[in-house]
Amino acid sequence: MTARRRHHAASEEPVVVLDIGSAKVTALIGRRAADGRVEVLGIGHRQSAGIRAGFVVDIAAAEHAVRASVDQAERLAGLPVEEAVVSVNLAPMVNGHTAVALTLNGGEVTQRVLERLAQAARHRLQRWLQQATVETAESIMLVGNLPCEPRMLMPLHLRPVLYRLDGVDSPEPPLGLRGERIELTVQLLAVPRAPLSNLQALVERAHLRAKGFVAAPLAAGLGCLTADERELGAAVVDIGAGRTVVGIFAGGRFLYGDSLPIGGDAITRDIAEGLLTPPAHAERLKCLYGHAAPSRTPRREMIDVRRLGDGIRDEIVSLPRAALDEIIAARILEIVERAADSLAQGGFAGPAARRIVVAGGTAQLAGIEEAFQHIHPEWSVRLGRPRGVFGLAEATQGPAFATAAGLLKAVAAMDGEISLDLGGSRPPGSRSRAAGFVGIGRWLKENF
Repeated sequence: MTARRRHHAASEEPVVVLDIGSAKVTALIGRRAADGRVEVLGIGHRQSAGIRAGFVVDIAAAEHAVRASVDQAERLAGLPVEEAVVSVNLAPMVNGHTAVALTLNGGEVTQRVLERLAQAARHRLQRWLQQATVETAESIMLVGNLPCEPRMLMPLHLRPVLYRLDGVDSPEPPLGLRGERIELTVQLLAVPRAPLSNLQALVERAHLRAKGFVAAPLAAGLGCLTADERELGAAVVDIGAGRTVVGIFAGGRFLYGDSLPIGGDAITRDIAEGLLTPPAHAERLKCLYGHAAPSRTPRREMIDVRRLGDGIRDEIVSLPRAALDEIIAARILEIVERAADSLAQGGFAGPAARRIVVAGGTAQLAGIEEAFQHIHPEWSVRLGRPRGVFGLAEATQGPAFATAAGLLKAVAAMDGEISLDLGGSRPPGSRSRAAGFVGIGRWLKENF
């Protein structure tokens, strides 16, 4: 059986993905259908607990939410699951790149040459991860500053982004060509090791094996960007409850990801504090009446607001709806500007850097596209919904489920990366063939 046929056969096996956020936990069970699309067999989603801004803070509470979500998906799919691929939106996300080269002396670029390049990239990454101090970590060119010692990081992705054969660049491997020297540039994305280990422990407490981890910005982009957007250049901004993740795509590849410590929960807190109302009522006001572009709010429209009280005789007052929307708009402005700063740091600039796709639960807020467009008129903004998957219920086809859908697409497609089998650098207990992505032991042979 050829590698391509093995890939196709493996991709038709059901896969399970988990998107564990601050507001909800989503489990999807799916497989790739004969026509290449991803079919959802079962979905479960429950209110989250024990997760704050991507970090596990109460593993027992989080375990209950994960189990409930997976149980629901299993019942709908009619099959049990034992392992899962999990999204990661931890911070800081460390992005970098490095280049490795081989001398060919007029020889042909073969699969063996590509394997040697990949091995050189792995060895360089392994040496970098063993560095004890920030000052000595010089072998990886980083985007921004290194926030901690390399040995405190865990790599999620090591992706080929550019091949150069005798000075001629190509995003694809130049197999079959001859030359004197070949160079490979690879992109690295890493996250803090200890919080990732906690996430793995959470999955295992729910009686699942953590088969692999995928950076949330990558999953979000795969979930809601079109193929043309990923090719020509676009950014995804996924605004969750506890965090906002941003990702840059160009040339059909994922180039940069970041996780910002701000999301929809900050808007809810602002409303609660600004209108002196309980957090639960603030969330309700945000969802029912909130608008991200206050200029569209009727100035004389009033809304009923429950004031903080003893819980028995809470006072109800009427306030202008515009007061609510001005609070929302102020925080949306901060989220947009912080996302814009991160995108600029990641190299999202120039004429091609105009397409922005907004996803996540907070993207369901009325007027979100208009607010983005008003703050940055140079952007072309649209709302991101799950694409390329079928079988999703209508209630799960909105922006809040883009990352979960992208996880399923990522796993089913087995998007090519360099194996991250780095021995002791992977999280304790994880399988060597799943340090950064499902099936990574086969990536080189099947995808390069």
